[in-house]
Amino acid sequence: MESTELLAHYLQTSAVVQLVRATPEGLVTECNQAFATALGVSRSQLIGRPIWGWLVDPDAQRLRERIFTAEPGLFPQRINLSDAQQHPYTLEALLYLDSDGFALIGEPALSKEHALRNELLLLNNELAVLTRENARQNKDLRKAQEELERVYDELKNSHWHLKKIQEVLPICMVCGKVRTEEATWDDLIHYFKQNSDFLSHSYCPECLARIEAELEPKEEAP
Repeated sequence: MESTELLAHYLQTSAVVQLVRATPEGLVTECNQAFATALGVSRSQLIGRPIWGWLVDPDAQRLRERIFTAEPGLFPQRINLSDAQQHPYTLEALLYLDSDGFALIGEPALSKEHALRNELLLLNNELAVLTRENARQNKDLRKAQEELERVYDELKNSHWHLKKIQEVLPICMVCGKVRTEEATWDDLIHYFKQNSDFLSHSYCPECLARIEAELEPKEEAP
């Protein structure tokens, strides 16, 4: 289907977009079901009849003047109509003028209440999107903070000796006692026993040789 055929099919079957075509004198030659439904009549009740009776004055007069004075082309046109029950409604349309007459294509204008309701709906949708994005960012931020805390704890636990190395442990030059964090003086051996994290047990070569010699079985004299 070519694009022009597709457009014609859409305009004929659309339930929203209204289409009506008429002669320069205003006799309706074609309209879609959406336009007839909006007026509360059938298409057969419109074809061959003047459109002017459905237009609210002074719109009918203004439309006549434009049709007979304007050059062929496409013009925005707000049209106020009255349906079969004398209920008015406004059509936001495009007026197309050519040598065969004119056509009106448009949609009913939204009431102020309807327009505000649509605007509120759009704002609510935008707010929902922003809320979801904000929640995602907060979740990512919490994960980053937890990861930072985890890395910090690992560094703190694995590099505790760096802090200890930087500390200065005062020791008495006479008796050899050391001043503890509680500002008391303690025996050096006792202090290290109480702070065993500083120590890694082993043997120096001299002590190891002496202990091994003591543990070797002694030969009995003949």
